[in-house]
Amino acid sequence: AQDARNVEALTNLALALKAAGRAEEAREALQRVLTMNGRYPQAHYNLALLYEERGEWQRAIEHFEQFLANAGSESAALAVEVRTRVQALRTRLQ
Repeated sequence: AQDARNVEALTNLALALKAAGRAEEAREALQRVLTMNGRYPQAHYNLALLYEERGEWQRAIEHFEQFLANAGSESAALAVEVRTRVQALRTRLQ
């Protein structure tokens, strides 16, 4: 609330909303993050997870791919997991 443009804080708020069972509000918060910084990898990753849980696999793939495109070397281990998830989701779409 103190810094509405803080993408890290807004992403953390989205995670808290999701944990509280308020997935739609979490999705909206993550979308807001991406309007401020469309390359913020954590927002793409968490949005992909939300879409995956909802069965919106194509949208999940798109956001996982954006995560991969924008994540730095500090996310190398997570990137391996994301690539595996993307392959599994693509299989589901076929």
